[in-house]
Amino acid sequence: MILNHLEKLNRQGERKTGSKYSTIKQDAQLIAWKCLEENYKPSDVKRKEVIEAFPSLDTDEAENCLNYFEEELRLLKRTGYGPIKDRKNICFALDPLAEYLAALYLLQENKDDEEKWEEFLAKVKEKLGKEEIKGFLLTVRDCCLAKGSELRVPRTVADEIGKLAGLNLEALQKKLEIQRIKRFVRNLFAPGAATKDRVDDLKKIEDSGSAAQFVALDIIKCLKDDDQKVRKSAAQALGKLDNSTEPVIQALLGKFQDTDPDVRLSAVEALGNLGNASELLVKAILALLQDENLAVRFYAIEALKKLSNTSELVVKTLLTLLQDKNLEVRRSAVEALGNLGNSSELLVKAILALLQDEYPGLRRSAVEALGNLGNASESVVQAILALFQDKDTRVRSSAVEALGNLGNTSEPVMQALLALLQDEYPDVRRSAVEALGNLGNASESVVQALSNLVQDSEPFVRYFAAKALEKLGKNSEAEK
Repeated sequence: MILNHLEKLNRQGERKTGSKYSTIKQDAQLIAWKCLEENYKPSDVKRKEVIEAFPSLDTDEAENCLNYFEEELRLLKRTGYGPIKDRKNICFALDPLAEYLAALYLLQENKDDEEKWEEFLAKVKEKLGKEEIKGFLLTVRDCCLAKGSELRVPRTVADEIGKLAGLNLEALQKKLEIQRIKRFVRNLFAPGAATKDRVDDLKKIEDSGSAAQFVALDIIKCLKDDDQKVRKSAAQALGKLDNSTEPVIQALLGKFQDTDPDVRLSAVEALGNLGNASELLVKAILALLQDENLAVRFYAIEALKKLSNTSELVVKTLLTLLQDKNLEVRRSAVEALGNLGNSSELLVKAILALLQDEYPGLRRSAVEALGNLGNASESVVQAILALFQDKDTRVRSSAVEALGNLGNTSEPVMQALLALLQDEYPDVRRSAVEALGNLGNASESVVQALSNLVQDSEPFVRYFAAKALEKLGKNSEAEK
């Protein structure tokens, strides 16, 4: 607005003088800077010094420039004693204008030069307490925020200037964030707003996280929107606001009946994120496990995993899903069971059966679940040991890690792990190394085998071998 005002005054001056003045902005910024350069506040400055500061004008041209600002634009005035024409000093007629133009000059001069900005900040620290320069500092900060990215001003400059000006940056940032979120909400309900723009605004609100809790009721309104994309985005946003009040929970539960599966899965995902594990909510999620849409069933299981509800009804339902036709649903169900901490005989037996599944991914998820549950019975240990011979590399690695979690240091387990140190796949060797380090058996055979792997061809295997030896209280020859 200030530059627009300057241009308007210049157009009037051009009409009056009959000549063009194309460098009005640059010259105004230079003059303003000379008026603030000494004290960082609008002050009188010797007219001669300003004239000499123009890089491409001779004395007469610079004099004419100052006369134009003084007589035609009325932006400068002469100061001092005696008749006006004999006064040797000048100053800006308006302090805010001088501060803004000087700030723009400073940004143009310093741009991305960190040394120049450090020099400026050092001078500011010297002047603080001696001069009232807060107005100029705040103006420089505003210009950094508005034009800093364009001029590649270092991002830290605005914050440093704000601190020196005495701003509570944290409180200011929160205030700005609230204003920003409110603007997004206004955009959501603006007449004629395009779906894409509304979805983008909901995503921005979602990214604001808990700072946007106060607009939850506004987002709930979007759950009733006619557009499926808006409803889906609203549900996703509510899941990230960390607001688990009753209106939010009930609104999301209501979307379990939405005709669009993407909305249903977004609603259940949101509820899983919010962490409310009430009986009503868990039962509603369990009902979604029968949804006709595969993705909805999958996200319902993921939500139950996050809520960690170990009720008999949850366990029973998840066990049923181990027979689901879809592989990913079965995998997600067994992973959920592994996270619940329920190691009943019925549950363990069902997971053990999956170790024989034809799909490697499911075998892997099943053995990881057994490792998480901590059931170290003989039947579990033997079943996991059998997977050491699995044809799939990742299954073998997961089996090794699971056994390491169970803490079984029996001779058969130790021998099987030592054998895997010779596996052709580096990741399997690495898993065996970690398991031996975790089990704490520092026998001579274990230490010797791990020491040998400090010379392994793979760097990450060598690294984990050295770490395992450290855990066992031993040092490898390579470290000595």
